[in-house]
Order: sequence, then C-alpha cells, then structure tokens
Amino acid sequence: GADIDYDHGTLSLSESGYAEDDGYGYRGWGGGDFTWVEATERYLSLNLSSYGDVRVDEDEEVIPEDFFADLEPDDETFEPTGNEGIHAERQYADTEAIVVWPRSKRWMIVTNNDTSKMCSYLLKACSKGTSDSEPMDECLQKAKSLIPRVIGSNKSDISVLVRSIMTIGDESLAKEFLSSYLNNSERSSNAIFDHIQTLVELCGTEAINSLIVDSLKTTRFITDPTGTANFVLKYLDNFGKKVSISQQQRDNMIAAFANSIRPPDKNNSHPLKTSLDNFPLSAILALFVDEKPENGALARCVLEGYVWISCQEVKRYPYSYSFSTKPADG
Repeated sequence: GADIDYDHGTLSLSESGYAEDDGYGYRGWGGGDFTWVEATERYLSLNLSSYGDVRVDEDEEVIPEDFFADLEPDDETFEPTGNEGIHAERQYADTEAIVVWPRSKRWMIVTNNDTSKMCSYLLKACSKGTSDSEPMDECLQKAKSLIPRVIGSNKSDISVLVRSIMTIGDESLAKEFLSSYLNNSERSSNAIFDHIQTLVELCGTEAINSLIVDSLKTTRFITDPTGTANFVLKYLDNFGKKVSISQQQRDNMIAAFANSIRPPDKNNSHPLKTSLDNFPLSAILALFVDEKPENGALARCVLEGYVWISCQEVKRYPYSYSFSTKPADG
C-alpha cells in the first residue's frame, strides 16, 4: 500500500493586532465603537486526535491555500490601552481537518522534535503487534538518534529509553547508550545507577563493568567528585555482589578510581565544579584496605590525590587586592 499516515485534527486560529475607535471616545463594552485595522500576530495550532499538539505551517501545509481568507471571526475583543492605542484580538471557530503525511515522516511530525515525546513514541513503536509497531531496524535507528538527546535530558526520558533499548534487545545499542552516558562528564553517574542491573541482563557483567571502568577518568572525577565516589561505592557494595563480578573486575575498578583522583600532570590547574564537603574519603580508603591489604599503596595514592585535588578547589577563588592612594588620617 501507499506510504501514507492520516489522522483527524482540529485547527485553531487566532489573531492579535490593533483597532481604531469611531472618534467619539471609548464608549461601552460591546465593541461597536471599534473597527479592526490590522493583525500583527497570527497563531495557528493543530491538535491530532492520536498524537496531541503538533506544529503546522499555514503557508506550506494547509489545503486549500486560501482556506482562512474569507472566514469571519467567531469572536472579537478590544482593549483600549491609552497612548499605545487599542489592542484587538480575534478568535475563529475551530476547524476540523483530515491530516495526511508520509508514514516514513511520522516520527518527525507527531513528536514536534520534543525529546520526551520522541522517547514515548519509540517505546510504542517497539511494542509488537499494535497499530504503532514499526520494524525493529527502524526502532534501532531511532534509538541511536535519541542517545545524545537523552543524555542531556531528565531521568524520566532516560528510563523510557532504557525500556525501549531492552525491548529492541540489541546489545551493541545498550553498550553505546551506557558508554555515551558515562563518558559525558557533565552528567552524574548516579542518575544511571538504577538501570545498571537492567543493562547487565542484556549485555553481561563483564561488558558493563568494563564500560564503567573506562569512564572513571579525571575529567569525570573533577566534574562530580562526590557523585563519582559514591557511584563506585554503591556499585561495588550492591550491584557488585548481585551480579557477582570477579575479583579482577573489582581490582580494575578500584585502580581506575585511584587513577582518576590523581592525574599524572599535577602542574596544571584542574578546578573542581562541585564541592568536596561530603566526599566519602573514609569509606573509599576503607574499601581499598578491606579488599586487599596490598591495596594500601593505592589508598595512599588516593589520599595524596585527595589532598592535591582539594587545593584545586581553592584556586577557583583567586585573592583580590585593593589599593588606595588616599593618605591616612593623622
């Protein structure tokens, strides 16, 4: 069949502009004293029965092209504003419409380029056997395009995208999502923590652990030192036990965290973006020593790195000096 989608829609049109009076002053409230002069703003909206509000271009997407040209307004209001003249508004009666578009463009049209709507759309498209279902290869491409958008979005969008990824069931897609998120130093690791177990079920313990280890870099630690430390503690204390990561994997994570807190180049300033006030230093040091006595060397490195990184926070607030040429009294 033809590659066409359609839906029932409602078009709403309103205008705002200015009017003039009949020369006898602002009398009464019925509007008989005023004459509409010109519209300065025009607002056209489209509400689809199945998808809600979407954008519509009157010049390019409304047929016939002059549909609104001869319509009379359903309501007019006039408001004298003194020196600014007479503000006027017009509301036209809602118009029912049949909305048609290429099925291949449904994704773009019905979501209005809104990340939350795109996530909800994808979740429906992944569901098999419904009128919203789409081929999995198309769902996969949509999910890939959403990854960079969702990384900067809210926790709700993240949850919906993870559900879609699990429904698609593509391991490489799940890895791409988690790697992209963890390696974005502007986002807190803890925001993704609730989804780690779910992603482990698809990708396996070793793959997820490796992605987390690879993300433990100085740039992430400096951006969110307390959040990064708490993430490592929670993962090892909770998910580390549930998914039974190996001792080698635990050692790799501990070493990666130690390296993130003590960058090799200590000559350049690395100003922190958040405070160290609630940094769980004691818990981190205890974890190192409890894991293996030989980790004492790493614990000392962490302590040294913590002292060094604490000094970087001070560098964000340079001293300021003021001088006065006014002679002192006396």
